[in-house]
Amino acid sequence: MMHRRLALIVAVVWLVPSVHAAEHAPAYGYPVPEPFTATVVGVPVPELRAKTSKVRLKTGYLKKTVDREIPDVLWYNARIAFLYRLQRKPAPLVFVIAGTGGAHNTAHNQTLMRALYDAGMHVVGLPSPTHTRFITAAGSTGVPGNLTIDAKDLYVVMKKVREKLNADKKITAFYLTGYSLGGSNAAYVARLDKDEGAFGFSRVLMINPPLSLYNSVSRLDRMIQSVPGGIDNFPQFFRGLVDQVSAAYQKSDQVAFDETLFFNVFKANPPGPDKLAGLVGAAFRISASNLITASDIVTNYGFALPANATATRTSSLTPFLQVTTRTGFTDFYHEMYFPFYQREQPSLTRGEMAELQSLKAIQGFLGEADYIGVVHNRDDIILEPGEIDFFPATFGDRAIIYPTGGHLGNLPYWENIQNVVKFFTGGWQ
Repeated sequence: MMHRRLALIVAVVWLVPSVHAAEHAPAYGYPVPEPFTATVVGVPVPELRAKTSKVRLKTGYLKKTVDREIPDVLWYNARIAFLYRLQRKPAPLVFVIAGTGGAHNTAHNQTLMRALYDAGMHVVGLPSPTHTRFITAAGSTGVPGNLTIDAKDLYVVMKKVREKLNADKKITAFYLTGYSLGGSNAAYVARLDKDEGAFGFSRVLMINPPLSLYNSVSRLDRMIQSVPGGIDNFPQFFRGLVDQVSAAYQKSDQVAFDETLFFNVFKANPPGPDKLAGLVGAAFRISASNLITASDIVTNYGFALPANATATRTSSLTPFLQVTTRTGFTDFYHEMYFPFYQREQPSLTRGEMAELQSLKAIQGFLGEADYIGVVHNRDDIILEPGEIDFFPATFGDRAIIYPTGGHLGNLPYWENIQNVVKFFTGGWQ
């Protein structure tokens, strides 16, 4: 039940011509100035959200793309799911990659897909390489987070989706986008495609990507310290927030349990940025827990589950989750990710390995690829101080930097979606 409630709140949390980047200063109308509040409540005024159709998005499935047996305890992850909708007439097809831990059908994936479909494009929604189903059925190493390898795995899945849809005669061009970690994935897939040429992407848009994966996950791990009483007190902390929202919902005449209700509950008595930071950190901690559990089982690494232990379809994963919910992304990096990949590159230090998993590692490519753009927020909570400057410096007028919005809080805002659509339908110039 805790996981169901957390999933509900996490859904609320995640509901991302000049030589300089376009800075949307005084005229920008996104209504939440505080970054943690923005990250949690999204766009609290319904009239300010992008208006999209309610077109039904379809779910498709692929067989596993990895040459290994699916662990029995992860039998439900044996197929790869994707979301799609095709136009009746020839049109460009845009792939949308979800953020950290995200499935193919996240709220942000659907928002982007519906807006782009309404603009006349075929749309396909893909899971993050850090999603448990992707790790199990499509992750070639079973240890996600290596942007180069994750791009290759995504590329295989994308080609399989293309084959499954069997609509090449209706596809006039291929586009690509992704939000948060999916934005970084999109950049690395674009670089791979430059060499491979299977799609020849003509437009690629990154939405609120991390600059350095290690720096961003370190910030997210530190946010858990904002939970009053620390991680040991998280169940009580979370239950208190849920009880407040539930009580307001029972008294409310509105039907939707969404960010509007969440915002209204805490508007009169806001929990404050520190507690909201704890909530954001806790949401990512659950994503980390799921990632680590799946990765450990797939690789038989012995991180949380003893190596060579037998786990069946009826085995409970609760004991492992009790370990992994106390384990952050940085713990995963130091204790599993780095040792795993160092076997192939023994001369690399931990710091050098971390530097490779960043957009800085492909800055030259990003600076020259005039078909790649980025939208970001100056107050994005996953960026270290000063990191936002990388984007206007690298992309120039192919970057839009909004002054507020936190991490993806303003993604559903009408102006943000309008600019996403403009990028794919003619460019910002």
